[in-house]
Amino acid sequence: MEETPVFAPSSSTKATVLKSTIFFQRNFKAKDRDIILASMPKSGTTWLKSLSFSIINRKKNSILKGPLLTTNPHELVRFLESAKALSIDEAFELFCKGIYPFGPFWDHAEGYWNASLNDVQKVLFLKYEDLKIDATSHVKKLAEFLGFPFSPKEDENGVVEEIVRLCSLENLRNLEVNKNGGVNTLATKFKARISK
Repeated sequence: MEETPVFAPSSSTKATVLKSTIFFQRNFKAKDRDIILASMPKSGTTWLKSLSFSIINRKKNSILKGPLLTTNPHELVRFLESAKALSIDEAFELFCKGIYPFGPFWDHAEGYWNASLNDVQKVLFLKYEDLKIDATSHVKKLAEFLGFPFSPKEDENGVVEEIVRLCSLENLRNLEVNKNGGVNTLATKFKARISK
């Protein structure tokens, strides 16, 4: 029986991830109002960042003139850590083998799934597929969880639907900032694109 290889990141990737992790552990002091979006790349992270930012800031920024129209979602909701970028082919091959820089995907998902069952006030488990099928009800659920529920008047005035429309993958993909903008993270600098 052939043994599944263990992910072996380069020494520079290990150093970058280790530095980011140590910096985070030493300096980050969680507060009750902190929101941490924990997701694997290419799993709807940009979409969820956009929705979360729009929900939380909807009273400060007009949806039609807000920063999401001119600023990439990854700039508005920053990354805490990042690893060396892999090509889509490399990432897909490793993913299919259950190999990933931060541990196997299914272990990651299962850990958060179990946490969401045990502590519903602190962990919300959203599935990309469910969000895609019924974005409106999941945006309302997300707003409740974040502590920024929609008022009956906002619901009646279509604010939820405006946020869903603004943050739709199609809309985000077509915004000029997401076609040509750059994103700086703690560990990497890369061209931001919302791909099909």
